[in-house]
Amino acid sequence: MGVGLNASARQRRAARLEYVLEYIDAHPGDTSDVEFLSALASISPFHFHRVMSSYLGESVSAYVRRRTLERAALRMLLDGASVTASSVMSGYSSSSAFARAFRRQFGHSPRDLAQRLNARRTHCASYMPADLQYRTLPAQDLLALRRYGAQHSAAPAAWAAVRELLRDNAGGAPRTLIGIPCDSPELTPSERRRYDACVDITLPPHGELVRKRLAAGDYAVFQFRGTLAALEQAHGAVRWHWYPQSGTRMRDVPAFHRLGELRDDGELTAEIFFPVENVAARARLFGASSKAGDGLPISNCGMAVQTPAP
Repeated sequence: MGVGLNASARQRRAARLEYVLEYIDAHPGDTSDVEFLSALASISPFHFHRVMSSYLGESVSAYVRRRTLERAALRMLLDGASVTASSVMSGYSSSSAFARAFRRQFGHSPRDLAQRLNARRTHCASYMPADLQYRTLPAQDLLALRRYGAQHSAAPAAWAAVRELLRDNAGGAPRTLIGIPCDSPELTPSERRRYDACVDITLPPHGELVRKRLAAGDYAVFQFRGTLAALEQAHGAVRWHWYPQSGTRMRDVPAFHRLGELRDDGELTAEIFFPVENVAARARLFGASSKAGDGLPISNCGMAVQTPAP
């Protein structure tokens, strides 16, 4: 009985800590108040640092600083945000303070980092997935299991652990498998990269499975067939090659993969969901379909896309 209660307590704590991490990711530059964050986790400020550092493998302040700067770097690299605007959005007192923190974090100035990643964009071009659609999705509650590391190792490890946990599950096999690579391999150290293997199964959280909500909203959706390793390359192509030419704006929620069945030879089918804004307005403006990757919206092939009222 005691073991069950302890396991339940660990689950509740993990869920609270994940809620704090989701808040930090959603509010870059606005999460330095430890008392506020500890209240979100229902943990005293005295214990909060120890508990979070144990859970994260780094201090709370280091995590907040790293995630804030990674978010700023993506906006600068993908959307062309200026150093001044990025420093304000990130909560820094001046552009020079932001630039110093950026260099300490990444080892490069924003301009130097952009030049390094230009080669990445060229390399990704040959991996562009096909059959672009735009879809509007509702929020979805999932159960998630997390592994850390480079995606080529973290993803198979996470899915193997999920299969083991659900092996004797009386509720049946999950209908949907969602993979969420939470961090950018170009910006986040490999040991800090998070991969969440998620299932849409009606069970209470158990083992390492914790509740996670997939964000509602508009997504650009790409079809994929290949291996898990090639899926990571295709995801990079969408972000670094298709997105800057697309004319859309990225939403501040994670991209994700909806996986089909993984065959014995390692091949799988998948859909890459990339979060974008104002899909319905763009579809209304341009109307006709276009080829994937040319920067114009295409027909949604019968999927539900909400059109704003006139």
